[in-house]
Amino acid sequence: VSPLSRLLRGEGDARQKPGYGEGAFTLQEEGAQVIGLALGARDGEKVLDACAGRGQKSTLLAERLGGGSLTACDLYPEKLAALAEEVARLKLPDVATRAVDWSVGQGGLPQDFDRVLVDAPCSGTGTLRRRPEILRRLGPQDPARLGALAEQILRSAASRAKIGGSVLFAVCSVLKQECEDVVARVSDILEPSPFDAPELAPELVAGKTSLRLLPGLHGTDGYFMAHF
Repeated sequence: VSPLSRLLRGEGDARQKPGYGEGAFTLQEEGAQVIGLALGARDGEKVLDACAGRGQKSTLLAERLGGGSLTACDLYPEKLAALAEEVARLKLPDVATRAVDWSVGQGGLPQDFDRVLVDAPCSGTGTLRRRPEILRRLGPQDPARLGALAEQILRSAASRAKIGGSVLFAVCSVLKQECEDVVARVSDILEPSPFDAPELAPELVAGKTSLRLLPGLHGTDGYFMAHF
C-alpha cells in the first residue's frame, strides 16, 4: 500500500540491524506511512503536524519538505524530546516543536500553514490485531467520548491552515463514532476535498475524500483518514 514500505525479515530487534544507528531506516507500520504520504507535502511548503507524538510521521514529512518548514506539536513534551532525537538520528533538517493542548488553544501558532495533519487520539481499535489488550480498557462510552475529543482537536488545529490550505484528519480506529461521524460534524468549517497525494497509487486515493485501510483488505492496521 505504501511505496516506501520494506518488510524487515529475521529474528531479533530490528533496531540492532546494520544501518539503524546511522539513520539508514526507521521502523513504521505500513498504514501509518500511508497517512504521512496522504498529506501530500511538497518541497518548500509550511506544514503542521498537530498531534505528532514521537514523530514517526513527522520524519516522513520532513524528508519531503526540502526548503520548507515543519512544526510538530504534541500535548506531552517528553514525546517531542523523543521526536527531536529521531530527527537527529535520521540526519533530517531541524523540526520546530511546541507543546500544545489543542482542546484549550492553538499555542500561539500562526494561521498560514499550507498543510495540517491531525492524527487525533482515538480508541486504537484499528490496532487490535497487534494489541488485543486494548479491549480490556475500552468502555461503551469511549468511542463517542473520543470522537468528541477528536472533533475538538480537529477544529482547533484546522484553524491554523491558510485559506485554501489542506487538512488531513486521521485515526487508527475502525469505529464510525470516531471516523465518519467526526467528518460530518465539522462540515460547517471544513470542505471535503479529493486527496492530493501523488506518491500513493491512484486506485487507492484518486477522486476520494476519505479512505479506510483494513487488515483483511490492505494488510495494514485499521485506519481512517479524510482530506479537506
